[in-house]
Amino acid sequence: MAEGKKEKRTGDGGPSEKVPAVNVMKSSTGPVHAAKGKSSDKDQEGPDTMPRTLQFPPDGTGMTAVERTEEPSSSKVIVNTDGPVAEAVPLDLEKENRSKRPSPVKRFGDSLRSILTKPEREVHLRKVAKRMDDPKKDLEEGVELMESLELGDKNVKVDIYLNPVTNEYIYHPIEPTLGPRQKKILEFIRETLSQSLNYDRMAMEGLQEKERFLKNELDIILQDYRSVVGGVTTEFMEPIRYHVWREYIGYGKIQCLMKDQGVEDISCDGTGIPVFVYHRNFGSIRTTIKFESDDELEGFVVSLAQRAGKTISVAHPILDSTLPEGHRLNATFGREVTTRGSSFTIRKFKEDPLTITDLVKFGTISPQMAAHFWLAVQYGDSMIFAGGTASGKTATMNATSIFIPTSAKIISIEDTREVNLPHQNWIAGLTRGSAEGGRETDIDMYQLLRAALRQRPEYVLVGEVRGKETMTMFQAMATGHITYSTMHADSVKSIVYRLENPPISIPRVLIQALNLVAIHNQLRVKGMRVRRITELVEIVGIEPTSLEIITNRVYRWEGNGDHFVFGGHSNLYEKIMDMEDMTRDEVIHELNRRSEVIEWMLKNDVRKFTDVSKVIVEYYEDSDKVIKLIRENRDIDIKKGLRLFDNAPVEKLPSASKEALPPYTTADKSSQPPIGQAPPNAGGG
Repeated sequence: MAEGKKEKRTGDGGPSEKVPAVNVMKSSTGPVHAAKGKSSDKDQEGPDTMPRTLQFPPDGTGMTAVERTEEPSSSKVIVNTDGPVAEAVPLDLEKENRSKRPSPVKRFGDSLRSILTKPEREVHLRKVAKRMDDPKKDLEEGVELMESLELGDKNVKVDIYLNPVTNEYIYHPIEPTLGPRQKKILEFIRETLSQSLNYDRMAMEGLQEKERFLKNELDIILQDYRSVVGGVTTEFMEPIRYHVWREYIGYGKIQCLMKDQGVEDISCDGTGIPVFVYHRNFGSIRTTIKFESDDELEGFVVSLAQRAGKTISVAHPILDSTLPEGHRLNATFGREVTTRGSSFTIRKFKEDPLTITDLVKFGTISPQMAAHFWLAVQYGDSMIFAGGTASGKTATMNATSIFIPTSAKIISIEDTREVNLPHQNWIAGLTRGSAEGGRETDIDMYQLLRAALRQRPEYVLVGEVRGKETMTMFQAMATGHITYSTMHADSVKSIVYRLENPPISIPRVLIQALNLVAIHNQLRVKGMRVRRITELVEIVGIEPTSLEIITNRVYRWEGNGDHFVFGGHSNLYEKIMDMEDMTRDEVIHELNRRSEVIEWMLKNDVRKFTDVSKVIVEYYEDSDKVIKLIRENRDIDIKKGLRLFDNAPVEKLPSASKEALPPYTTADKSSQPPIGQAPPNAGGG
C-alpha cells in the first residue's frame, strides 16, 4: 500500500496541516479503510458540503455513496470493503481523465449489467414478471369479491368488490406490477425515449402506426443496450412493454377504465380523492385509483388537453373538448376554480352507438314507440329530445336518426362530437373555440347552423340548444327543414318556458313549428337506475284566444309495472292518412308491421347500427319482402350476418326522404291479428 502524509482536522472540519486531502468512497455496509497510513474513520471524514452521488443498487440495499471535500487540491482514493484497496490517483491524472468519465446512461448501464447478468437472478426475474397486483391492495378489510370482469386484454382485469358495512361497490383494476429491476429498466427506457422519440411522428400517426412505431423504438433500445440488459426474457419484458404502451399511447392510470366497455363516465374530483365511474351494471361506483399529488394530477390533465388538441393553464383553467376517440372531456386546472385540485370528467363515446334495438332492450321505449319514431322520421316530424343530465337524450336522438333514409342529406351541428350515423351523405359539423373565447376565429353553433341552411339539408341535427342558435333552428323548422335537437328540461311546460325567455326568447307562434317532444328521465326501478322516456308529447298548435300551447300525449310511462301506455290518438297518424289516402286502421296496421320488424331484430340481437340500417333500407325498398322474410325466418344466427336479405339484393337506394307506405292489401291484412281501433295499452311493453 502506498504511504502518504496524514491529515488532521479541527472540530469544524478545517485542516490543521497543509497536506493533501483525499476523496473517500465509503460503503454503507462496512467501515472505511484508509488508503494512506492507519487513520481512523473519523480522521478521514470531512465536512458534508458536497451532494452525494448514489449508485443504482441491485435491490435498493447496499447503496454506495461518494463523498467529496471542498478542497480544490486532492488525491483520489478508491475504497472497497469487499476487496483490496486501490492506489491513490494524482490530481493531474484525475483532471485529465475527468472528460473521459462515462455518461449517466453509461453508468446506469454498467450497474444494470451487474444486476441482470447474474445467473442466480434469472429464476427470480421470471417470477416477478408473472406477478400481478395484490387482489386486496388498496381495499378495506372485510370486502367481498362480487364479480371479475375480463377486458379483452390478458394484461388487465377488473374485480368488483362489495363493502358490506357501507353497502357500496368498489371498482378495483388489476394490472401487471414491476419488480425493483423492472422498475429501473422502465426508468432507463423512459429516459432514453425522452431523448430519442420522434414526438411529431407519434402525434401524426394513427393508433396502429403509433403502436408499431413505439414497439420498434423499444426493440432498438433493447438491441443497442443488449450488453446492458442482456439475459432478460420475453416474459420478463412483457409487463415493462405494457407500462411503456400505457404511458405513451394509453391513458396512464385510467387505461383500465377507458378499456372497460361498461364504463360510461369517468370522474376525478381532486388530488387524493378516488376516481369514480358510472358503470352500466353497477351505477356510480368508487375505484381504487387516486392521483396522490397536485403535480401528478395537473400533469395528467395537461396531457388530456394535449390529446384533445387544446391547452389548459392557470390563466385559462377550464376546458371543454373532445378526445381523439370521440370521448367528451371537461377539465379544470389547479385550485383556482376547483379548490380540491384539478379535476376532469370523461363521458365515453361509443364507437358502436346504441341503436333502437338497444333502447327497446333496455326498456327505454317500447317496440310500438320505436315504430312511432320510425313513422315520425319518415314523415317529417321535427323533434326535441328533452331531459336531465345523462338521461339518454343524445342516445335516443342518435338511435332515431338511423331511420333517416340513406339518400337524404344530413347535417349535424355539435359543440362536442356525439352523433354517430351510418349514412354517407352526412356532414358532421363541430364548433371551434379558443381558451380565451370571443376571438374572431371562433365558430359557434349559430354560425354553423346559418351555413348549414345554405346547403339544402333535408335533416338537421343540432346538439343541445341554449342560445341564439335556437331562433335559427325554429325558423328552419317553420320553413320546412326537419330538425332534431336536445334540450335540458323535464316537461313540455319547462321547454316552453326556456324557449320564451332569455337568452333564447322565441315568439310563441314559432313554437308550433315543433311536432314532437320526448321527455327523458333517469329513474330507479326495482333498485336499479334506468332510463325511460316518460312522455311522448305532440305539439298540436296554439289556442287562438288564450295563446296556450295545445299538446297531445301519445305515450306515457307507468311506473306500476314499468310499461308504456298509448294515449289512443296521434296527429301524426292523421297527417299520414291525408298524405297517403289511408284509413286510420291501415295506419295502425302499418305501425304494427314496423313494430314486428323491431321485435324481430330484438329477438335475434340485430343491434349493430350497420345491421339495423340494412334492415331499414330493405324495408324502405320492399316492405312486403322484409315482412315475409322475417316471418319465414323467426330465428337467425346474427353472427353469420343478415344473409336472408342477400338473396334479393336492393338494386337502388330510396331516392326521396319520404317514401310512401306500402300498398295495403286484404291478404296482408289477414296475416296480422285483428287490431281494431288500437286498445289503450297498444303501446305496452
